[in-house]
Amino acid sequence: PNVLNFQAVYNNTTGEIDLTWQNPSFANFEAVRIMRMTAPSVSGDPLEGALIYDGAGEATIDSNAYTRRDTFKIIKLETD
Repeated sequence: PNVLNFQAVYNNTTGEIDLTWQNPSFANFEAVRIMRMTAPSVSGDPLEGALIYDGAGEATIDSNAYTRRDTFKIIKLETD
């Protein structure tokens, strides 16, 4: 299963981007990794971009966003 309901909402007051999502529910789920890119990419490299979050939570704030047009890539990590 994949991460669900991923949202990136720009906060006009702080200039930050509020990121929220719902983690998948399965035994091997370990964490989510979120990468920020300033342009969409088709490289397929899961580590391309700036690391924004790596953990098992369901929300974070990107306080170093460059523009409201940043692209986010979310990757679920699981154990074998």
